[in-house]
Amino acid sequence: MTVSPSPRRFALFADIFAAYDDLVRETAAHVAASEKADGTAVTQLDMAASTLIVDTLQRAFPDMGVISEEMREGVRPGAAQQWVLDPVDGTASLSRGFPIWGMGVGLMAAHEALEGYLYFPALGESLMYAIAWLVS
Repeated sequence: MTVSPSPRRFALFADIFAAYDDLVRETAAHVAASEKADGTAVTQLDMAASTLIVDTLQRAFPDMGVISEEMREGVRPGAAQQWVLDPVDGTASLSRGFPIWGMGVGLMAAHEALEGYLYFPALGESLMYAIAWLVS
């Protein structure tokens, strides 16, 4: 069953989306992709967005872990709940000027998805959801 995120989380991610928009306006038009060690693309926006989101989540949820695609090591890897993020999903599209890219953040606990937040600024689309697990 899917439910809405809490008002606090909704407000937090609305703020993250707004800050992400500001960051995108400053850097998206000038991005150039380079190659990471694993052969995937990375841009300055990937790194700046990762820092923005990780720092915001750390301040808002000091007891939770954070894992970003752009970080070598996660923050608080032993925490029971982990935020998992891809700061720019679709880096190759972004670097080629296509509008199909955005950020994705999920909250995990015990390998189960609890919440998810997606934002596609070039399309003006966002999705925020929480998953309620029914236990019998």
